[in-house]
Amino acid sequence: MYVLAVFAVIKSLNLHFVIGMFRGGGDTKFSFLIDIIGTWFVGVPLAVLFGLVFNFPLHFVVLIIITEEVLKVILGTFRYRSNKWIHDVAE
Repeated sequence: MYVLAVFAVIKSLNLHFVIGMFRGGGDTKFSFLIDIIGTWFVGVPLAVLFGLVFNFPLHFVVLIIITEEVLKVILGTFRYRSNKWIHDVAE
């Protein structure tokens, strides 16, 4: 619970970036890619590696999994500042 509480701000930023701004701005392809890459190429492999292979405690595995959220917020910040996410969705 403490680990999740510390990273709640980063997780909420990701929700605003991916679901709110990028999808709302018409950049659904980037939203899809950032979700897939974060989950299946970072989060799940790290969970399997540290949880099942190295047998780390649960709170440490959760901390490692949250690194996917850190990666997503970094990528989301760069995408937001580039203004490439803004598309004309009224056509």
